Amino acid sequence: MGVESQLDDRLYDAIVRIVRQAIEAGVREALDDLRLQQTARPRFVTLAQAARIYGIAPRTLRQYIRSGRLRGYSPGRTKLLIEVEELEAFVRTAAVDRERDIDAIAEQAIAEMEVTKQ
Repeated sequence: MGVESQLDDRLYDAIVRIVRQAIEAGVREALDDLRLQQTARPRFVTLAQAARIYGIAPRTLRQYIRSGRLRGYSPGRTKLLIEVEELEAFVRTAAVDRERDIDAIAEQAIAEMEVTKQ
């Protein structure tokens, strides 16, 4: 294994580690915010509230609801609600999916760097 290959492996590992730490910190921060609110914690939140708490765009939440990955409740015709416990479970699961995505992105970036070097 050459020196360049070892450096690429180290760079890849460093990128993956940094991105994972950032995601974990973001999820931890969101869950901590939610725990602080538990004294007056509602059972359901609107899309706007969920977006503010978890940093997921309302449009993305709607897509997850349409795809069946997340359940939404519509007590009226205009407001869409999400159960907080279900949203927390979804965020934890989505964080795991993001780690897999990050690995793929890092691998693609390294492959592109190798092509550029040649």
